[in-house]
Amino acid sequence: MEHERLWDDRLREFKTKYDEVPYWKHLGVKVESISSNETVVSLDVDPAIHTNYHATVHGGVYASILDNVMGLSIKPFDTDPVVTTQMSVHFLSAASEGTIRAYGKVIHRTGRTFTTQAEVRHEDGTLLAYATASFLKIKPKKE
Repeated sequence: MEHERLWDDRLREFKTKYDEVPYWKHLGVKVESISSNETVVSLDVDPAIHTNYHATVHGGVYASILDNVMGLSIKPFDTDPVVTTQMSVHFLSAASEGTIRAYGKVIHRTGRTFTTQAEVRHEDGTLLAYATASFLKIKPKKE
């Protein structure tokens, strides 16, 4: 029981830490939940920041939140830093307003590598983008 409480505290710490990452703050990404089953982040679309020439959310925004939710989904399994080594994104539909959410999870892991998948959905349930990625565990920086 004590281990679970400590782990819950650690996940809350990651959520707080990631809410302060400058790039995430710039985009407006919010961490909603982190668990070993699924990690969820959200973004309230701001047309002045997130849209492209066609007035739809830029593909780079989708790619960024997919990459972030997949990397964050690793934290319940390993708290060491990871870097993305490969990512494949499929852009399926477009959104121009509302809230979008990315759902990520780990689908395979070895000693130093993680394979993940994620999707971005509009608040109405429309599947906007889907991705898979590989991550490599790296040594933590010395403080």
